[in-house]
Amino acid sequence: MKYRTFWLVLVAVCVVMAVVGAWVAMSPPTPGVTKSNFDRIEAGMTRPEVETVLSTGTETVLSNEWKERWMGRNGNTIVIYYKEEKVIDKEWITLSVADRIQFLFPWFGLD
Repeated sequence: MKYRTFWLVLVAVCVVMAVVGAWVAMSPPTPGVTKSNFDRIEAGMTRPEVETVLSTGTETVLSNEWKERWMGRNGNTIVIYYKEEKVIDKEWITLSVADRIQFLFPWFGLD
């Protein structure tokens, strides 16, 4: 009897783990500044497509092109360059440890 109970519990645990794994794998990625979201941006995407992946950024108009910037809570930054409403380039900026510490100063009133 104990042998049968052990196998039933083991099968139940495996099924629960499979269901949870499938749910996590099928759930859409959350918008924001992550390396995986950065990798999803491709040349030729429109601004609404980019904002679906990253949410709304801060835009800067250059001469005949413009860029949009997103900064994550940890200081990592994504910059997307547009021309004629299409992505032409992208940039991932990772802060060094010293820059990350300096990035936290305003939060603690240490300007």
